[in-house]
Amino acid sequence: MSCGEAGLREDAAFAELERAVAHRHRINAKLAVYDDHWEGYEAALQDMEAAVQGYWVALEAVKEARSRHTSRP
Repeated sequence: MSCGEAGLREDAAFAELERAVAHRHRINAKLAVYDDHWEGYEAALQDMEAAVQGYWVALEAVKEARSRHTSRP
């Protein structure tokens, strides 16, 4: 994967992470504990977990592309 491709992938993964955080932000954790918001809260957490994992993979690809780019003779 080229540096440019890795950067675009990281940008997309970051946008997905921002979307997932906004989804979680709409769910009040305190209400989820006491009221009937638990299913929405769990769904938001699963959404965020998937986004975090996707972002981590993209970030590692950026790091790898950067190391290949800087280690050229």
